[in-house]
Amino acid sequence: MECAKRREGELGTLKRPSVWARVARGSFFEMSGVPDWGDLYEAHAPGILAFLCGRLKDSAWAEDLLHDVFVAYRRQADPARIKNPKAYLYQAANRLSLTALRDEATARRHRARACAPWQAASTADPLAAHAVREALENLPDEDREIVTLRVFGMLTFQEIAETLGRPLPSIYKQHARAVERLRLVLASFQ
Repeated sequence: MECAKRREGELGTLKRPSVWARVARGSFFEMSGVPDWGDLYEAHAPGILAFLCGRLKDSAWAEDLLHDVFVAYRRQADPARIKNPKAYLYQAANRLSLTALRDEATARRHRARACAPWQAASTADPLAAHAVREALENLPDEDREIVTLRVFGMLTFQEIAETLGRPLPSIYKQHARAVERLRLVLASFQ
């Protein structure tokens, strides 16, 4: 819905550079044959934004990538080498949007994996999963962090010590203390 509004010409927030900035650059661009990026922006931003909205289904994300497309054009070492600026801009939009979608899918998979132990426990026995979750939440923060890294992160004690920047013996002690607390709390559940 938001993307449709943007396609209808609601690009009022996307301003061109000031007239004085364009005049200052104008002689260079006219002599070099390189189109002014402000003119390119004005001519192609609505179409590229429509393309990005159609692919991403999110107008804010599409607008962010639209700006990244033009930043990529401006950072090009030699814009004079770009034979077809319009094609270059659409290729950049295509590439950036595919990368963004791939990154989002990867992040979604990582979030799902991080929650997998909880989900597996909750589907096996919802009451037990609730009891374990509550017992973990009642542990001190440092103890909970160590248990979570050990059980769900499957890190060794050495890796936990390196991750947290703490001595290995203190990690052993805190883990043992946390596990004992969990046993006491969960023993009453059984």
